[in-house]
Formats: sequence, structure tokens, C-alpha cells
Amino acid sequence: FVNYRGIESIGKEAFAYFTKLESIEIPSHTTYIGERAFSNCDELQRVVIPESVETITANCFRDCPKLNTVIIKNPDCDFVDEPFYTDSSYHWNYPYYTTGPIFSNEGDTFDGVIYGYENSTAQKYAEKYNLRFEIYDPNDDTNNTNNVLLPNNATSYSIPCEGDPQHTNPENTFSVYLPPDGFVYETVQEVRDSKDNIYAVCAFDDEVQIVPEDKEDSIIKIQMDGFSFGAATIDAQDQLYILWGQSISDDDIEATIDSNEKNIVVRRYSLDGSYIDECGIPIQDTNSLFPFSGGNANIVMHNGYLGCFFDTVWTDHHNGSEFALIDTETMSLIDVNDYQGSHSFGVSMIPTDFGFAAIQYGDGAPFGMGVNTYSVEDGVIYNYLKRNYEFLAFHGCGTRVSGSRSQNVYVNLGGLAKSGNSYAFVGSGPKLYTTNNAEIETINPHNVYDVFVKLTDSELNDSDLLCGEDRIDVETGEAIDKNIIWLTNCDDNHRAGVVKVVTLENGNYCVLWEWFINGKFDSIHYVILDDTGNLVQKDTRVTGARLSHTSIQPIVRGNTLTWAVYRLSDASLVWSTIDLDNCKETIEGDCNCDGNVGLNDIIALQRWILRLDSELINWQAVDMNSDGIIDIFDLALLKRIL
Repeated sequence: FVNYRGIESIGKEAFAYFTKLESIEIPSHTTYIGERAFSNCDELQRVVIPESVETITANCFRDCPKLNTVIIKNPDCDFVDEPFYTDSSYHWNYPYYTTGPIFSNEGDTFDGVIYGYENSTAQKYAEKYNLRFEIYDPNDDTNNTNNVLLPNNATSYSIPCEGDPQHTNPENTFSVYLPPDGFVYETVQEVRDSKDNIYAVCAFDDEVQIVPEDKEDSIIKIQMDGFSFGAATIDAQDQLYILWGQSISDDDIEATIDSNEKNIVVRRYSLDGSYIDECGIPIQDTNSLFPFSGGNANIVMHNGYLGCFFDTVWTDHHNGSEFALIDTETMSLIDVNDYQGSHSFGVSMIPTDFGFAAIQYGDGAPFGMGVNTYSVEDGVIYNYLKRNYEFLAFHGCGTRVSGSRSQNVYVNLGGLAKSGNSYAFVGSGPKLYTTNNAEIETINPHNVYDVFVKLTDSELNDSDLLCGEDRIDVETGEAIDKNIIWLTNCDDNHRAGVVKVVTLENGNYCVLWEWFINGKFDSIHYVILDDTGNLVQKDTRVTGARLSHTSIQPIVRGNTLTWAVYRLSDASLVWSTIDLDNCKETIEGDCNCDGNVGLNDIIALQRWILRLDSELINWQAVDMNSDGIIDIFDLALLKRIL
């Protein structure tokens, strides 16, 4: 039995007589290795058997004369070297195949070493047959196999960037940008200057570090005592703007209001970190008690005006989002709208032809994901054109709980982009919809969230001119959401993570998401759509990078995407770039890129594994079990498809 995305069982004699095979690492999904599965592999020297393998059967590695290293990571693995067939006729015809030591050569000898954990079943098996056994050290690099690893099609490198990252305790926040390690990091925001140089603005507890993409350039450090980082951007004159916020204690609220204190401040700097000037926003205008708490902030430029969109906890301890507009010519506040959404726990904003467009996520008003647009004319933001367009307001299926009222909001916010006459809003959520909360566990018992693109026209309306399907309420049969494009088919073992969207320079949308298999990160995937939702490039896999868990989308330069991620393990900033021209659209199994999957692909893959050929045109297409390694298991799966 072979699972499509991972080999769960290796059958009898599956790889017997593979005489060129030198080393093998059994895939992490595998639970069973059958009789004589790797027998008579004359060149086999090293085998790594993962923790998932529960059973190894008779004669599995018989007559492998060069086998010298066997690593068994499951301390409770079952070694079956006795007959277990009840069909006497089968046993009569094949007695040699169903009994005998797992590791043996001519004369029932095995001169290699079995590595395993102390007091493991592997140790007991070795003692039973008087085989050499050594304690397995998972940190010993010599225990690694030399299988052929996939080359990465993302370029990544790290820059040391020490400090204590600014973070929010997850007990006090419900941001949708929640990394796996349990802390909310709106730590890194990428910005670009007029010369196409890219910088990462990294927030730490006591300072902000401006880290250039060019690792030869110096890191700039900026501080504002008593204030925390909110967001950053660069204008056309290469001036850096940073939004700072200061929390106010309950005891100081009245005094702060009476003194007209400005606890939200936008400061302007040169790119060398020199202070230029600032614009403060009084607490009377915002009622902001804890700026950016429970969510995050974005600031973007439009024709000399700076739009600031941020989450906050107000003085009455209610949570929501606000929008402020600043004239950067005079660094003066134009206006503040202090009630953009109730219970907003994540925002993202982009500039548009007329001003700004933003999305927010929350469990109040709007419920789910809402959109606001802001029009700026003659230096005045009037009317606000506020549109709480509640689409994908998932009332059923999922686990996302947000807000003090603990209402379920079944959508993970990704981002928004605009091209031509359409908007693209992306995220992840359940495909099924119901207004009946009692049906939640029934229609989506495992909380499966799929990646979606929601398209609207430039007025935020549904349109028959746009692609996508209706999302149906399973209770009423009514169409709840229109123009929805689903990009994944997730299940218990295959999940989508962070979702991003950008508009490419040719006007197409590129949607990216992280892909997890059995709870472990596998790769980034992306598709390219035109501005009406037609598919331009199919699902394409990218390895060698992780997406950032922030509201900021990758920087687009030509046909390349660049972003940064702060890595806690070694206190470094990791820059990643993918060139969309060099990432090949994946037709599974088509390793020679002729548009078909056939015998020629099997021959090409087999020759590459045997090292008869030095190049494989499209390795992505034949990593059949998505384990990041090209090996004979991929060859077996490819043969199975054909």
C-alpha cells in the first residue's frame, strides 16, 4: 500500500537487486518494511530507518555484503524474523522469503553496525543475534545518509541581528499572524527606497534595527525611549517613517488626557538613522490606551500623504482599529477616524490610485474579514468611503477564537493586492459554510483550512466578469460568498500555513503559501493569476525558504520576490529571494519538462539516481513524496503513477 504523498508501506522485494543503490533513508511516513525489501543490493552501505517505522520483516536486508551502517530511530520497532503467513501453500512455495534474520549475508553473518537507542528493541535484536550495536547519537553528523538532496530554488542567506525581539504574549493577543513558536512577531517589515534597495526594519524591545539586504552595508539602530515599534515605510525622497506607540497605564489615563499627551508618534529619519522631525497624535484623538496591542499596524504613502492603520486597545478597554492621515510636507495630522472596526486583531493596507485600501480581521464588526477604503482629494480625507464588506465571515467550522467575547472567526488573514479593475484578498479558511454553529464539528471536524483568493471589482463588488465559485451555506443552500478561488485541497496530513499576495509588475497576482506535511514544514507553493482570476501559472513549489509571519507582503522587483524573516535560533535575519522566471511550473512526474509524464521521465530519473547523468531538468516534478530528497522511493511512486 502506497500513500500518494508518502510511502506508508514498503512491500515484499520492492527494491531487491537494486545493485547500484549505495545509501537510503526510509521516508518519514513509512510504518512497515516487507520481506526482502532491500535484499541483494550489492552496493548498499548505509540505511536510516525513521521513528515512524513500526515493523521490519524477515530477510529485509539479506545479502547486502557492503552494508556497514544501519540506524534505527524507533526505540520500540518490531523485528519480525519468524514465519507469519497462515496460508500453508504460500509458505510452502516461498519458505526462504518468510523466515530468517533481517540482516545476514552468506553464512548468516553481518559485519556492520546497528545504531539505536539504549535499551531499545534494536539493541535487544542485536544482542539476540550477537551483532555489533552502538548507541545512536542524533547530533552526530556521521549518522546522516548521503542521499541526493534537492537543490533549493530560493536564495537565502542570514545576517547576525542580535537583540530581544519585540513580541506580544499570545495570552493577550489574537493576531492572525501567529508563528508556530507561540509568539506574535510583527518584528520585521520590509521597505524599499527609490534606488530599489531593500531594508528590513526589525523591532526589538529597546530599539529598531534597519538591516540592509546588502550584507556589506551597515545596520542602523534607532531608539525612541518608552515607545514600541508599530510600522515603517520609505517615501520617494528616501526618507524613513516609523510609527511608534506608547502604552498608558489605567492609573495614568486621566492625567494623560488632561495633558494632551501624544502617545502615538510618526517620526521621520534619513536612511542613516538621523532624526528629521515628527508628527504626534494626541490621545484625545485616538483614545488609544495600548497602541498595536492585540494586533499590528501598517503605514503606507500616497502622493505625499501617510496613511496609518493600526489596532489598539482603547481607554474603555474595548479593542478595534483606527485610521490616521498625515501630511508629510508639513508633518501635520489631517484627521483620525478612531472606529474602523470593533474587535480588530490584524490589519494590512496598500496604497491605491485614489488613496488607501485596508483589510482587517475581527470577531466584532465586521465579523471575519472586512475592507475599508479611504479617498484623499485636495489634501483632505473626506467621506472615508468606509466599506465594512463582510466577506468570508465564517460562522462555522474551525478553531480560530478571537476577542474577549471568544467568538469564532474562521478565517486566517493573508493580505490584499490590487491590479487593473480588481482586488484580490487572500487567506485560508474552511470551504464549507454554515450559519448553524451546532453543525461546526460535523462539516469540518478536523479544522481544515484551505487557501483562498476572493476577487472583487474596484468598487468591492462581486462580478460575473471575475473568476471563482460561489460558497454555499450548507444549511440554506444559498450562495454566501462569490468569486472565490480555492487553491488547495488540504486534509489531516496536508495543511496550509502563512498566505501572501503581491501584484507583479505585469499586473498579475502571485499568491504564495506555506505547505506542511504531517505537521512539518515542507515548502512554499505559489500560483499566478491574471487580474480576473484566470490561471497563468499552475501550482509551483519553492524550497529553501520560509515566509514571514507578518502582515507585510514580499517586495516585488521585476519578476523576483524578496522578503526577510527573523530567526530566533541563531539571532539572525534571513533574507530570501525567489526568481519566478527560474521556478518551473510543476507537472508531477515530468522531470524532463516535455509536458508529458511517461517512460522517458522514468529513464531520466533512474539514470540520475544511479549517477549516470549529472543533471535532472526539473527535480521538483519528481520529489513524489515531498520529503526534500530524490531517491528510489520517488522512482517507485513515479512508476506507480504510470
